[in-house]
Amino acid sequence: MCGRAAVGGGATAVPINKKRYSVIAGSLFSIFDDNSDGELSKKEWKKHMKQFDTTGEAEISDQLVDIIFDEYGAKDAEKMTKDTFCGLLKDLDSKPSENTNEVSDEDLKTAFKMIDTNNDEQIQFQELWNFLQLVDKTLTEEFVRKLFKEADSNNDGHIDREEFKIIMNKNFGLD
Repeated sequence: MCGRAAVGGGATAVPINKKRYSVIAGSLFSIFDDNSDGELSKKEWKKHMKQFDTTGEAEISDQLVDIIFDEYGAKDAEKMTKDTFCGLLKDLDSKPSENTNEVSDEDLKTAFKMIDTNNDEQIQFQELWNFLQLVDKTLTEEFVRKLFKEADSNNDGHIDREEFKIIMNKNFGLD
């Protein structure tokens, strides 16, 4: 199983099998690869990531793209192959760390940065919605609102890093 998601205390996890994961990753890559050359440039990545930048501030998207391309060893840190892109998505699948049932701090940091597009150290509902729609357009607004409400344990209208860590470990850290 590549990933799972659950909402509510007694909700059943929804598996994402390897075939579906592969289809999702390949489809995203094809959408981002505007010129169909088999590689994503920073320009292509930025163009598509800006759809999820709720602030409209391009420098935030630039910073995020630089972090992603550098962290994932994209070819000369300027181009990303399909394999690199799929590796990035697989890493965001939040696999448990060795010798623990928790998602690694590095995975949490990367995932949080991907979702927190306005870089304010808080995930707003719209940011979570935009990101999850990128991953799986079949998710309903009702499902995402329930997930957001569950994660926002102090009911302050956003998900901070600690709340994010708790919900990620609860839903993705355990097999």
